[in-house]
Amino acid sequence: MIRYPGSSATPCSPTVFASQATTATGSPRAAAPAPVAISSPLRVSVIPMRRVSRSPRGTLRDEVATAPLDARSATVSASRMRQSAMRESFLAEPRPMVPYPIQRTAPLAELTDPQPRAARQAVTDFNKTDLPAAEIDDLVLAVSEIVDNALRYGRSPVRMRIWADAEHLVVTVHDTGEGPGDPFAGLLPAARDIGGRGLWITHQVCSQVALHRDDTGFTVRLTAGRPGHGHRAN
Repeated sequence: MIRYPGSSATPCSPTVFASQATTATGSPRAAAPAPVAISSPLRVSVIPMRRVSRSPRGTLRDEVATAPLDARSATVSASRMRQSAMRESFLAEPRPMVPYPIQRTAPLAELTDPQPRAARQAVTDFNKTDLPAAEIDDLVLAVSEIVDNALRYGRSPVRMRIWADAEHLVVTVHDTGEGPGDPFAGLLPAARDIGGRGLWITHQVCSQVALHRDDTGFTVRLTAGRPGHGHRAN
């Protein structure tokens, strides 16, 4: 019910006439906006939710979200096992080690079955680079670890070669063994009780480590500086 000054209390449609609407001071009130008629009560439609089926190309996240708890664990475990197998296959796949231009020249030194101390001394003696002393020290440590590994776990003869110029220093250590069987060797630290931490230490101190396995044996190449920049083979 709507009441206006001077009107009765009789129910009426919500229509306001300008002559009836006045302010408290008696001045005419501005005309009200045109009434809006509501023909029917407001209705809200509720749409029931449908279960959307997953497509055959759904992701692992879809499988985990819709599967029971036990099935989720099994799905995640199976996926991790597949990923681990793919990584191992990728790391175990043989890849050629492309020689640097400087390696097409005669090495400055070649040692057979050197002890780690002799290997360290050779790297220091044949260093012709202008590289920072800290980088050379790291290379010396890496060479010592690799030579020790070759003598312990490889197969004689162990041959070490050194190339150097003003910009980089390259050392290869080769033995006739098969090399480490674990494709993750050197990428993860080995347990203390089984040894084999030399390759991991090498990866930590030397930024350029290449491993190569072929019919002649196993080779590790260690590099300081920027090989291939500024040097041209004859």
